[in-house]
Amino acid sequence: MKKEQIEDIYSISESYDLSKGNENERGFLVSSFSKKDYLSFFEDEKKYMYVAIDQSKVLGFIYGYFIENADTSKSSEIIKQMGNNTDFVVKQICVHKDSPKGTGTFLMEMLIKLVDGDIYLAIVSRPLNITSLLFHKKMGFVEVARIIEKDELGRIIMVRYKHQESSSFAEAGLVQYQTAVELYKHEDQLTWTKFNFSVITNGAILSILVPNLSSSINKPVFIFLVIAVILINIGYIYTIKVGRIYLQKRKKDAMNLEDRLHHIGLAYMIKNTINNKKLKTIMDNSSTRFVQYIIPMIFIIGWIVILILTIN
Repeated sequence: MKKEQIEDIYSISESYDLSKGNENERGFLVSSFSKKDYLSFFEDEKKYMYVAIDQSKVLGFIYGYFIENADTSKSSEIIKQMGNNTDFVVKQICVHKDSPKGTGTFLMEMLIKLVDGDIYLAIVSRPLNITSLLFHKKMGFVEVARIIEKDELGRIIMVRYKHQESSSFAEAGLVQYQTAVELYKHEDQLTWTKFNFSVITNGAILSILVPNLSSSINKPVFIFLVIAVILINIGYIYTIKVGRIYLQKRKKDAMNLEDRLHHIGLAYMIKNTINNKKLKTIMDNSSTRFVQYIIPMIFIIGWIVILILTIN
């Protein structure tokens, strides 16, 4: 791109500017930039402008940046949470009204080849920019979120995954999903194993001590065992708590993969069939975690009571 092409770029963008009443069958823009703005983008090493030209005439352009250099909009915050620094954000894509058919497709195809990562963008949903939505769907973009932006206009956040056209993309995603689920199951089983061991430990020590409570049991030994089992229960509670942190992380990983697989057409995942809010809340964070905490706590309280009675 050359500096003298800024005039043409501004002229094209102005013809799509919604604030100037340019909502038509060719779509529209809600990001109103001046010639000075485009000049600053051109001079900024962190901003990128790709143009399609015929001799010296600009047919169309794409303006964007990598995620780490995104603005402070709500859309950008959502995109930052979803993507990586190697992913690209398209802020504007425009073609001249007299440009040959396929100019926009050409620009996007070139960008896809240049960017070594996923490509994100936000389309206005209220009013719906149907032309832009259909174009980006044709280019392989899928919807990942809907929000209301600071300008009070709705946005559809879309992404085109780098390797989604590869036949192995879905297969690799399914393998990752299966791994995430297996890790979740392993962590869940491990947490319940810790809980079961806490019950077994308390039951075993209790079965040894109870028959001797009325006999002449060595009092210091008894006190030592009770203190030891209290500390063991505290340890169980701590390890169970840490295990549940890992468990929630594993579940989140699996659910994020479900979302990605859903967006590329694999819409049979369990999560996407849950419409009941109460059921979804239970699925997101089951209340059985309280059982894993409360039972060892009851053991601790019981042992403390026994210890106090024994000392007195």
